[in-house]
Amino acid sequence: MEGVNAELLSLEGMAEARALLISKHEWFLHAAPMATFAQIQCEGLCPHNPGAMPDSVTAAALPVARPDRIVCLRPIRTLDTTPRRGPEFMLALPASALPQTVTLDWSFGGVWTLPAIIKADAPAMTAAEIFCQIARRRGSVAIYEAIPPEALRVWTHNLGADPSAWPRLPDVASGDMLEIGIDAFG
Repeated sequence: MEGVNAELLSLEGMAEARALLISKHEWFLHAAPMATFAQIQCEGLCPHNPGAMPDSVTAAALPVARPDRIVCLRPIRTLDTTPRRGPEFMLALPASALPQTVTLDWSFGGVWTLPAIIKADAPAMTAAEIFCQIARRRGSVAIYEAIPPEALRVWTHNLGADPSAWPRLPDVASGDMLEIGIDAFG
């Protein structure tokens, strides 16, 4: 594998993409089904397999134990492409806690064709800039590591949409979460 995809799947490329991403987005969001609150409060957000892993990811020598398992996060103030599956609650992760192994959300079909297309249109763009452009357009990035409950905040009743005001997940009772709708966040 060569080119921008190989760069984005390397440790150095992930580090550069992460650095630029967290300079642009101070929070990362994750919508979860209400029924999973107790499990997430105990275990945090754990990677899972969303389906077939693309060949470009399979071919990469990723420095992770299970490259087929990811957690998807939405950078705040990006397009919300989260599929709604019933009552959900919103979690937030501060940029400082974003794991090092960040990549394009490959659970979206065709995402690995975009870097080469963007690079062809804008040859001066770095791989990290291309990564952030795709994250903004798709509204999602993927990480390969679990996120501990202590790192997460949860949107509760009577609080606004600023995640810095939300309480930490371990400190919240299940009845305190705000049930979100389709257009809960901008």
